[in-house]
Amino acid sequence: MKGRLWVFIVLDIINYDTFNYPHSLLLHPQVVLSHINRGGYIAWGIVPTSGEIKDVNIEGLMGRMKDVFQKAGSKKIDINLLKEKSLLTPSCGTGTLGEKEALRVYDKLKELKRSLKEVV
Repeated sequence: MKGRLWVFIVLDIINYDTFNYPHSLLLHPQVVLSHINRGGYIAWGIVPTSGEIKDVNIEGLMGRMKDVFQKAGSKKIDINLLKEKSLLTPSCGTGTLGEKEALRVYDKLKELKRSLKEVV
């Protein structure tokens, strides 16, 4: 039963660390597809909350997201529906960060959202 129990949990939003584990959710494409088909959302934790926040740029984050969506498409997941059912979040919580670092994370998140809207 290991690895299968969470399939039976009814969630509205699945949030995971996309920055560090970009394809882990796509190991279960049928689960992702049934989740978004029933109205659920995927929260892509794409902006790092670790020291890496200092080194990331929007182009790199966009590249990671494009890669994830291409992989999803190769798994027969409807990309348009997936985009519609997507949220962007930090990769983890920001509660342990200082104010300056936390603001950097959320600024990157806003910038990424604007940039993705232009290309999607």
